[in-house]
Amino acid sequence: MEIEVRRYKDINLRDGVVLDGFPSAGLVSSISASYLIAALNLDQVAVLDSPHFPPISLIFDGKPKFPARIHASEKPKLAVFSAEFTPNPMLDRALGKKILSWSKDHYCRMIVTVVGRPVEETALSTGAHDVMAVGSTERARRLIEGAGLEQMKLGMVTGIPGTLLNEGRWENYDVVALVVKAREHIADASAAVKALFALCKLVPDISIDITPLAQEAEKIEARLRVMRKEVAAVQQPVGSDIYR
Repeated sequence: MEIEVRRYKDINLRDGVVLDGFPSAGLVSSISASYLIAALNLDQVAVLDSPHFPPISLIFDGKPKFPARIHASEKPKLAVFSAEFTPNPMLDRALGKKILSWSKDHYCRMIVTVVGRPVEETALSTGAHDVMAVGSTERARRLIEGAGLEQMKLGMVTGIPGTLLNEGRWENYDVVALVVKAREHIADASAAVKALFALCKLVPDISIDITPLAQEAEKIEARLRVMRKEVAAVQQPVGSDIYR
């Protein structure tokens, strides 16, 4: 699958961290990515484009933006991949490989991917098991252990995160998947808070105040719902199931 990265500006991310914020269940990854971008005032450094992406332009502050973007900063050294649409599963492998190759090209030390794991409301709690982590390498697993996060011993990770874990293992590149219990059919801000808390424990370089997310969550969730609804309206009439 053809996926192109169009660079706006160069940035030094050597030894930095990359976050995969493509949508997952409960929009946990999307909310986490949006909050990080806003809280750290990350700059848009590149976009992703593909003939298989929906033909939409997102308007922010009167400016058009591609639906899949890369925001980053040099202090802290962090890059965030984000999108307001869910790619067709047939693109997951190509997107995972593109995120990995981009991270390696910029000499980043690790990729963190946030995975929303859909569960029933009764399965949600405030316990540690609401967030578990999987590492692609022994180094990554030691990092998870050092951060005091619960390691997933048995289960399945699919989509872009699954591809990142597999390719990371194959290339001996550190990838950590944060698997967070989330409500599937709503934008789950509380799950995003747990994901960001785990991220800050895993990567102490990232220092943000997560407290305001509770207040900002409703705005973020509302914006994501509206945009995803508009994207869905564009995707459906094309006569193909490629965007579903």
